Amino acid sequence: ANENAILEYEKICKEIDCDFKRTDNYVYSLDNKKLLEKEILALKKIGFNNFEFSENFELPFNTVGAIKFKNQAQFNPLKFISLISQNLNIYENSHISEMVDTTAIVNDKFKIKANKVIVTTHFPFINKHGLYFLKMYQHRSYVLALENAPLVNGMYVDECKNGLSFREYDGYLLLGGGSHRTGKNGGS
Repeated sequence: ANENAILEYEKICKEIDCDFKRTDNYVYSLDNKKLLEKEILALKKIGFNNFEFSENFELPFNTVGAIKFKNQAQFNPLKFISLISQNLNIYENSHISEMVDTTAIVNDKFKIKANKVIVTTHFPFINKHGLYFLKMYQHRSYVLALENAPLVNGMYVDECKNGLSFREYDGYLLLGGGSHRTGKNGGS
């Protein structure tokens, strides 16, 4: 499904300028080679072959290796959404109390009807079963755009929940990390 999604994005991005670029993605580990090995076994078990284990790549610190996912993609999501949403009816700041098929109930007086509805919320607001919103919490992370820093070729994500991510965009090194639960100490 992921590979098919990349192909579909690539088709769409041929028509719009959102800096779509094919590049490799690395999931690296600082100290947990066994976790990478387990991931490789899982990938083989599901028949996924578009990867390789790598111990030599561009990060300027020691790792135990990485799983390299070949020919992945990146693009500028703000440019993308700005261009694809130009001819859409978008309803913001509309409190939806319920969804019935493709009809959104705004309040007792108003309903929004559509052929298709895309819900793009961080947390589900449709909560018929499970009280999922009570099991979720807000979190945040940070990204620095570093000028004049050595650039990396590809996208790098630490397997560790509190790890760092790296990629290049428009001559900047993007350094992400510092994830923590909102309202709690973190970000270091």
